[in-house]
Formats: sequence, C-alpha cells, structure tokens
Amino acid sequence: MNIHSFMERSYVNGPGARSVVWTRGCLLACPGCWNKDTHSFSGGHLVDESELADQLVDVPDSKGVTFSGGEPMHQAFDLGSLIFHLWRRTKFQDFSLGMYTGYTLQELESGEYFTVKDSDKALKQRWWHSVRRYMDFAVMGRYNQLQADNSRPLCSSRNQRLVLFSNRYTLADFAPQQFEVQIGSEGLVQVTGFPPEGL
Repeated sequence: MNIHSFMERSYVNGPGARSVVWTRGCLLACPGCWNKDTHSFSGGHLVDESELADQLVDVPDSKGVTFSGGEPMHQAFDLGSLIFHLWRRTKFQDFSLGMYTGYTLQELESGEYFTVKDSDKALKQRWWHSVRRYMDFAVMGRYNQLQADNSRPLCSSRNQRLVLFSNRYTLADFAPQQFEVQIGSEGLVQVTGFPPEGL
C-alpha cells in the first residue's frame, strides 16, 4: 500500500482518539483541496498491510482508524487487505473504521469509479462491498469549494454526506469541526482536521 503519511492519534477525524492514514494518489483533484500534496501517485511510502495493521492496533487507547488521502478507493485492493489484517487482530471490537472519499455512495455502489489496478466494473463493486462491510462511517462526495461549509461534522462542503454504515455511532457522536497541529520529536509539523481559511 502506498501511503502519504500516518498519524498515531487524532481527535478531529472521527469519534474518539483514532489514527489517521493518508493514502497516496488522487485523480479527482478537487479545486481547493486541502491535501493537494497527496494527489501524485509517485513518492509516498510503500508499506506492508500486515505491518501497518500491527502498528495501528498497537496505538494505546485507540478507538480505530480513519482513512483519508489522496483517495483511499484508488487503492481499494490494498485497503481491503489492510482491513482484513485489522479484523484478524481486533474482530473490530472497540475498534472502528472511517473514511473520507471523494466518491458518492451511488458511484461506489455502481462500480463507476477509477482504481489504479482494475477496470472491471463488477470487480470494483466487489472491492467496494468488501471495504463497506467493515466501515462504520464515511464522508462521501467531492469537495466543492463553491459550497464550502463548516457547519457539519467532518463535511467541508454542503454536497458531502456523512454516511453511517453500522450502528456503532449516531450523528451525535461526531464533534463539530476542529483542527489539530502536532509537532513531532523530529520537528515534523502535521495539521489535520478543518483549519480556518488562510492557515
């Protein structure tokens, strides 16, 4: 799996303390995207899904992981593999999965989306269903800077939807938009969440 970066603990990318994995590569390239550095498919860090699952599960007191990007569904095969390894280690008891995707639910259900490795529509539908089966929530839809909105949890434009796929959470479990700045021991600065314009 090719990832852009990883954050062990965030409080602004879903309920509770959770890790965040930013995948590498996005063909949607929404104008005004906050994560433009993730759009290229070159660069990044190639990681083994089993080893990444170990790292995610070992984060103390983590409630789960949120996948972002880039576009996670451009790596649907690898994402499904990572989810399988996470399931083997946790059975998803007290461990939840969330995702930001620029695709709508209708696009993913229909198989009308692009993946790097596969062009077969039925195969893409199967991979989406293998991901959706274990997902607790997803923010779905392309960012539209003409409909920018900070009034709803996790959704940065009015056309996006926060979709709940399990009964683990209700909409009340999602906090209003916030942002975090984390400075690592080696001076790496990571900003995540929903920073005010101009930051």
